[in-house]
Amino acid sequence: MDTIIGYFIPLVSIGLGLFILSLDFRLLRKKDYIDAFAKIISSAKYERFLKTQNNAQVTYGVKLEYEYEIEGKKYLSKNIFKNAESYSTSDPNWASTFIKDFPVGKNISIKVKADNPADAYIIEKAPRSWLLNILSLIAIIAGVLMLIYKTI
Repeated sequence: MDTIIGYFIPLVSIGLGLFILSLDFRLLRKKDYIDAFAKIISSAKYERFLKTQNNAQVTYGVKLEYEYEIEGKKYLSKNIFKNAESYSTSDPNWASTFIKDFPVGKNISIKVKADNPADAYIIEKAPRSWLLNILSLIAIIAGVLMLIYKTI
């Protein structure tokens, strides 16, 4: 019984770390989407104020609209990320930089679903915290070290 418990925590730590890291790789395996080109037709930055009991928080976001043509048919989309029309953050610089990078009239590369051309997006994946990746690596390393020192 003691041996099972001794291996359980390190193996769970390694498994959890690998699972969290694999989330990034799953997002990259989108073979059902093809590359296409689009033109930005509207671009906007917005601010949203959230009031909590103790303080107020401001989030900043962006919304875009772009048009593209597939096999002679025109489409409009607002998706920035897959299935997401907007993105918000507490960092005002990110939203301003994003709007500068995608001005109205700019031609951009997009991903379009091969069997449903009305489904498109611009960016492969939403920004993810680097802290989560570091914590995943720490969990994996800690689990491996627990296994090594358990067998010594």
